Amino acid sequence: IVRLLNFITAIWSKYPHDTKRAIEDSFYSNDLTKLILTCVFNPTQLGFDINNEEINKKLPERIMILLKSMTTHLPEQLLQPFYSNALQMTKSDGLYNLKNEVNMNPVRWSLIFTITRGLRLSHDVRLLPKPTQPEQYAKELWTTMLTKIITHEEDCDKANIVLTIDNQRGLQALFYYIIYLGIKPNEVLPYFFQSTRIHTDSGMATVGIYLLTLFKYQITSWLGTTPHFIINDIDIRQQCGQQFVDGIYTCWPLFILFYRSINIDDKLLIVTLLTKTFIIDRRLLISHEQFDH
Repeated sequence: IVRLLNFITAIWSKYPHDTKRAIEDSFYSNDLTKLILTCVFNPTQLGFDINNEEINKKLPERIMILLKSMTTHLPEQLLQPFYSNALQMTKSDGLYNLKNEVNMNPVRWSLIFTITRGLRLSHDVRLLPKPTQPEQYAKELWTTMLTKIITHEEDCDKANIVLTIDNQRGLQALFYYIIYLGIKPNEVLPYFFQSTRIHTDSGMATVGIYLLTLFKYQITSWLGTTPHFIINDIDIRQQCGQQFVDGIYTCWPLFILFYRSINIDDKLLIVTLLTKTFIIDRRLLISHEQFDH
């Protein structure tokens, strides 16, 4: 399969003007279309081991190159089956509809991982449009995801998932896709500052610490690589800026455990949070009692 994909990519990329003349239209069968799209959304079905680090790194790169060359060089007539099949596979009753997968019980997190990755690739090359209302769609995914991982109980909340490589990767990919769709900060940030106690598979924690630990790479990337995050958008700053600042200060005694960690990613998360806080209101950062020592 890899050799076939490489061959097709080479033909489309290097000889775009000769593609239609060199290869008969019959080559672009429905089976080929579905094969390529299955590589996009569910490569495991074709025998790819997504737990293999090298495959997991290189396969998306190969698929992205393939999709780019396809959408760039193929004539509309040959592209149409790809558009149609991609929509068919991801629509409400399709094989790879994300909402359906997130609502399943139990959730197939390994499939969530490949579907969300495939959706991002497809959106980036305009093979698939984003949802009609991406922010609302992202909000619904976020709400559903929270119900899957946290149960609210009288004494303390409970984490529903014993974290493994598969479900962590699926959860993180889903959250990354939620960010990708443009969810508003005020829909997400309050949860990362919650002090409610939660019982997890590794012991007691707070909801905020649990979520920050689970999604620290995505949060760090979101805050660190988005210069305008909260800062330049006056409406968001008014709605969420103070909430963000208050959340950092209120939870600092808990967050400091990240800073004291020997893990560089934990330290980077805290530095990123403090940097954003400093930009929003540096006077509070300097004078707040939490930082007296």
